Amino acid sequence: MSDFLTIVRAVYSGLSQRKVAATHRVSRNTVSLYLRKARDQGWLTLKDLDALDDTAVTQGLLQITAPSRDRTFKMPDFDYVHGGTGQAACHPEAALGGVR
Repeated sequence: MSDFLTIVRAVYSGLSQRKVAATHRVSRNTVSLYLRKARDQGWLTLKDLDALDDTAVTQGLLQITAPSRDRTFKMPDFDYVHGGTGQAACHPEAALGGVR
């Protein structure tokens, strides 16, 4: 059985996310992420998980895609941001007063 199924099954059995995370030596955020992925696939109960095998889980998880980037987002003009201040760049030696 995959770690994914083991972790989700443990939480669905009534253990807290923190306890499961400590037991399986993963972060609580990882447990939360696994639960979100399981819920997104419609695996909401232990009965739903019992009907799955590793192949079904792998196929289900591969179907989850990252959200697409906002098409209206524009990258900042880094040349303007870093060079538009009109100040000379500060060199590390200049910051120390030329002393090493």
